[in-house]
Amino acid sequence: MKEALNTKLIKYLEDNLLDIIFLIALILIFPFQGSFITFHSLAELISIVVAAGIFMVVWNSKNFVENKYYLFIGTTFIFIAILDGLHTFSYENVGILLISSQNMSMQFWVAARYLQSASLLIAPFLIGRKISINKIFVIYFILLAAIVLSVMVFKIFPDCFMDQYGSTTFRKMSEVVASLLFFLAFYAHYRKRNKFDKKLFHYLTISIGFMIATEAFFIFDIQTYDITRILVPYLKAISFYILYKALVEYNLEKPYSLLFKELKESEEKYRLIVDNTSDLVFLIDLEGNFLFMNKGIEKHTGFRESEIVGKNIRDFLSPKSYHEAMNRIQLRLKGLVELPKYEVEIISKNKEIIIFELNTSPIYNNGKLESILIVARDVSERKRNEEKINNLNETIKILNKILRHDILNDLTLLLNIVDSCKDGDEVMKKRVFSTINKSVSLIERMRELEQAVTSGDGLRQCKVIDFVDLVTRHHPEVEFTIKGDCTIMADDALISVIENLVSNAIMHGKTKKINAILKDQEKYCEIRIADYGIGIPNHIKDKIFEEGFSYGESKSSGLGLFIVKKVIERYGGEIRVEDNKPKGSVFIIKLKKN
Repeated sequence: MKEALNTKLIKYLEDNLLDIIFLIALILIFPFQGSFITFHSLAELISIVVAAGIFMVVWNSKNFVENKYYLFIGTTFIFIAILDGLHTFSYENVGILLISSQNMSMQFWVAARYLQSASLLIAPFLIGRKISINKIFVIYFILLAAIVLSVMVFKIFPDCFMDQYGSTTFRKMSEVVASLLFFLAFYAHYRKRNKFDKKLFHYLTISIGFMIATEAFFIFDIQTYDITRILVPYLKAISFYILYKALVEYNLEKPYSLLFKELKESEEKYRLIVDNTSDLVFLIDLEGNFLFMNKGIEKHTGFRESEIVGKNIRDFLSPKSYHEAMNRIQLRLKGLVELPKYEVEIISKNKEIIIFELNTSPIYNNGKLESILIVARDVSERKRNEEKINNLNETIKILNKILRHDILNDLTLLLNIVDSCKDGDEVMKKRVFSTINKSVSLIERMRELEQAVTSGDGLRQCKVIDFVDLVTRHHPEVEFTIKGDCTIMADDALISVIENLVSNAIMHGKTKKINAILKDQEKYCEIRIADYGIGIPNHIKDKIFEEGFSYGESKSSGLGLFIVKKVIERYGGEIRVEDNKPKGSVFIIKLKKN
């Protein structure tokens, strides 16, 4: 039992060593009251050491402490310590400074209290703001230099003590103003109390309370100065030490007790955002165990958060999706940072399959992969809609094929019948031939339009010159010039684009010559199809790509350039038309290379 008591005593002494040293220091200076200069100097030195200690710890932690209140107060206290040091050492008969007087000592005291009270008043309003501590240091250094110069060099600082009168009016009013500032600082801390830890708030307000008491003694005992000379140094030292405990010991020696509620409030805010997002947000370790899950999981799957956290992903994913997820974790372990989105099948509480699209991000701790953050979006409805659209497209394709097949067969049969008629009205036969050919052309354009709009095949790298060569072979009556080449992402619908542009130039533009210039640029390929025909009037240039628009003597279905535009848009490109020189038109197509 004796050993247990000794252990507790040692533990108590270790936990409260600084408190004990501070208390002993206050007791040891008490017998020196007989010599006021000695007592005053020792008491002030205790405050100065504590203030300098606050600064030293805070300044050396500024690179990893984000709290601006903590950094601001800690930085200002080195300047308060310097002014208090000048107040102490400039006291008459201390004999440390070459220039000293009771007036000078009181001037530094007043300046120190103004600086301290103003700093404590400003500090609460810096919570949550971005400030530069280095700039604060420079500003306070300039203030300190200005005070020292005004007192010791230029002697323009108002007098605070005169031998024949004692304390001056300025000194008395300054103590009142400083008291008011300390009181306002107390009130500002009270208004911001929700930003502080409860225990820390009590430390801070008690420290300010002791400074208010310090100033009160000066105000009400300013003439006799009997009680003030004993109590004021103690009250000030205790105020500084409580502030030390608040800012240094409480914040740094107890790292799990946060200086402010800011982190907790931030956590609650972001948790609220995460829980109210329509997506699932969860964290898994490298073995696939759930570490965190937002509350959206219940809405999507029926599982509560508590039913998932701690479990493994294999309990909620289809076998195929589980293997895919684990393979991706292995890729992360091999050093891959960027991985594309992918889809998984999550089995809901009622055994339904829900498809989610996952976006994953690696979480590192000291450079080592620790966990995976995943944002999952329910794409089941989208997948169902895509399937409906695909089915509808397939149905449209079948109907178009049947329509084209039957009508084309009938038109071919009609063409043969008309052609077999040796006698008859030749004019009428030409009209019939023209109508049939127009219908055949319309059917072909319908096929191209179907391909342009419904094609689901992936794009591939294609050499543009191959498609241009293929089209030019079908038009031997026109002189073609081809320059350059480039590779783009396209498919077989590109043939329809070039064929339509060439056919239009021949049929509507009446050209006998066409130039195809293929320019390989950094990210794009520019295709210029230039003819030397009659050109396109300016007033219809903006309309030629519209569905059904047709112009001129040889009017057609108006689908050709509409199809061209649709195909180009599907490739992620653009098309425009300009005048050619000396005549004709130039169609300029810009397509992606990758």
